[in-house]
Amino acid sequence: MGDVLLSTPLAEAIKKNKKNSEVHFLTLVPFKDIVVGNPYIDKVLLLKEGLLGEFDMLRIIRKEKYDAVIDVQRTGRSKRITLFSFAKSKIAFKKPKENFYYNTLIEQTTHGYTAFE
Repeated sequence: MGDVLLSTPLAEAIKKNKKNSEVHFLTLVPFKDIVVGNPYIDKVLLLKEGLLGEFDMLRIIRKEKYDAVIDVQRTGRSKRITLFSFAKSKIAFKKPKENFYYNTLIEQTTHGYTAFE
């Protein structure tokens, strides 16, 4: 739940810096209430637990043909979804290993949980 809450300001930052952008937010079903109603999120995608839920979400994401996917978690599941999304830009913070899932890596200047306006 904390990861979802702390990553929601990213939607506002995208909207303010990329005019006319559309922001979709992927989260697990139990955490939907954290993001539903956020004025900076245009669509909430709900991921069901398990491998079938992951495959269903991949089908949905591929159909959307996203220009960019940002993986803020870098879990096994989020790495696979990002990699197989076929988005033009697959973005994450740079870490010492397992960066091949992404084609745009961002140097992390802070560590731990921090939200800035």
